[in-house]
Amino acid sequence: MPFTLIDSKVVEAAGSGTSLSLAATMNIAAGDLLVGIAGWLDGVGGTLAMTDGGSNVFTLTATEGSYAAPATKLRFGYMLSAFANGTATFSFTNTTSRPNRTFIVLQLRPNAGATVSLDPSPTNYNYVSGETGTTVQSSNMTTVGTDTVVVGAVKTYLARTFSSHQIGDVAADGVAANGTRNCAWYRILTAGMTGHSQVTLNTAGAYVVGIIGFKSTGGGAGGSIPGILSQYRRRTA
Repeated sequence: MPFTLIDSKVVEAAGSGTSLSLAATMNIAAGDLLVGIAGWLDGVGGTLAMTDGGSNVFTLTATEGSYAAPATKLRFGYMLSAFANGTATFSFTNTTSRPNRTFIVLQLRPNAGATVSLDPSPTNYNYVSGETGTTVQSSNMTTVGTDTVVVGAVKTYLARTFSSHQIGDVAADGVAANGTRNCAWYRILTAGMTGHSQVTLNTAGAYVVGIIGFKSTGGGAGGSIPGILSQYRRRTA
């Protein structure tokens, strides 16, 4: 199996602010894949960042998933090959104060010596809005790698419970983080896939759901990753 979920953390804050930090540290090894998922409400603006305050500074996807009213936002960040930090405290910051912030970090370990690359390059982002249903899904993405991990995530406007997590119409291998307004799940693949992320909400309401994928090439048992694509889908009820 090319990837192993080592750790995941989630934090939520209902009040407004510019910084949100995980309450517990993470023991990051050199070469780990880090996936960050930030959510917030009420508009765009400001400069976003995800970091451990040191060398691990995430790359943000080129755009965010967004629903206009009520304003609900979701954005992925990632670090394809992390620097070692045995006591990493990750934070999500925005230079503009926003309410109802959420932040998830996943730590995945690829095969030793593997190389990280995009799978494929994220050049198109599809946002779809609607007003019905409790089963929510992202737009489709296509992976081509044979050592791949795909992560799904959702941000909701109001508190919800989440169930039936899927990637590509198959049950997720695990739920990496589960908050009251955000959730992340993942699936490890050994062949290419065209499909979406999907999750069921207990009650319909505004949300943004996304999907992001990473592939690794080369390496032996236990090590590193390439490949990414993210798409978001938004809906309200």
